[in-house]
Amino acid sequence: MALSQTEYEIVMALQKEFEDGITPLILGPGPVRWTRQLFSPETREEFILDYHKGSIAIEKFVINHRYRQSIILLRYCHTGRHTNPDGITLDGPHIHMYREGYADKYAFPAADMGINISDDIQVIFRKVLQLCNIQNTPTINFNLL
Repeated sequence: MALSQTEYEIVMALQKEFEDGITPLILGPGPVRWTRQLFSPETREEFILDYHKGSIAIEKFVINHRYRQSIILLRYCHTGRHTNPDGITLDGPHIHMYREGYADKYAFPAADMGINISDDIQVIFRKVLQLCNIQNTPTINFNLL
């Protein structure tokens, strides 16, 4: 199922909260993979937030914000190369954002959205949550054990 661009903008503007606001969010070190359920207190619409940090490329992590299980609204990739459908290639941190007719195929430099490569992983995570309008975040841990 696809969204119109207007529907996407409406859904992104909705305030979202974690269903489980108590269990801490673990960001690393890798390997770490989790999925958390979100909801909008305004409409009761359901969303998903995924996080993955590998163990081989320790600087690589991905944050994925989904709607209706399979529609990627926003995906942050900390490393890697991406080529947009128009041929523009991005190296390094980038953010995929839904675009009508292209789903999540278009990405933009993370720096254009206020996320710098030098930012700490927890700072980046919080900035991505802000872009997704996710409020009332549980404790965030970067577990060193």
